[in-house]
Amino acid sequence: MAKRSNQKLKLLYLYRIMLGATDESHGLTLPEISAELLKYGITAERKTLYDDIETLRLFGLDVRVKRDRRVRYYVASRDLSAAELKLFGDAVNSSPLLSDKERESLIGRLCAQNGISAFALLKSVEEREFDRQDSAMGPIELFCKGIIENKKMRGRYFKWNERKQRIMQFGGERVNFSPWYIDLSSGVPTVIVYLHAMRELVSLRADRFIDLQLMSEEREGESEFLALSREGSLGRLLGRSTPVMLRMRADNAFADKVIDRFGSGITITSNREEDFEFSVKASADDGLYSWVFQSGGSVEILAPISACEEYKKLCDAARI
Repeated sequence: MAKRSNQKLKLLYLYRIMLGATDESHGLTLPEISAELLKYGITAERKTLYDDIETLRLFGLDVRVKRDRRVRYYVASRDLSAAELKLFGDAVNSSPLLSDKERESLIGRLCAQNGISAFALLKSVEEREFDRQDSAMGPIELFCKGIIENKKMRGRYFKWNERKQRIMQFGGERVNFSPWYIDLSSGVPTVIVYLHAMRELVSLRADRFIDLQLMSEEREGESEFLALSREGSLGRLLGRSTPVMLRMRADNAFADKVIDRFGSGITITSNREEDFEFSVKASADDGLYSWVFQSGGSVEILAPISACEEYKKLCDAARI
């Protein structure tokens, strides 16, 4: 009875097998496909497999045939190109938000949808240059759920002190809030929430919450969040600097690194024998100042004056 029941799932298992075990470099013969199906308790005859493969083609799966010494079937194209797949894989492998177990699970799922060659493309470098911390994915998933389901949340919030001790904030009490936006663009997961007691929007570290819980009530603070979005102030609340028009000087030998950082859209205002000046709209923040400092004098900020003075203050403080 079990095998007969499994026959109803044959197309679904066949779809999974073709996606995960084949690609342009790795095809399966009909006997090999039958052997794979048998692992799920499903028997398949050659004639029915022809029909099943044709059904998958009609459904939209790009199944093709390669004929050399043997006739093999494989999936030729997928939703993600190889370059896109590599981009996702590298993002997963390098994310400090994921534990090793979560990273391996996500890479495994990517591979299962993108063919056997994906394993070679997505495997990570054994020696990573950072230590993975405890996973932040649990709180992040809960925040995403709160945003999607339009629910209030509650939880306690902490900061670290110099002795690596958790110091509870808000008097150590659970605070009620409404999550509106989560930013994972850096290694610091940040959420914009509407604090009910304070009646205002604030940005907090998503991985600093404990005892998180979804509530049944719908979120508050929508009008405040929409107003902030219209003003273009979300970046400011997340701690990002507002882009300004910078005028800079760089050694000619440093031109490649300048374009690597700012792109080819920079405006070059003057060329000299040893250096050049250019203008670009970018954030005058710690990232910029660090990059200029690391250039060892090959790059210089010329304007605005506020950026020059801020950079000088940081350099003076570093000498103390």
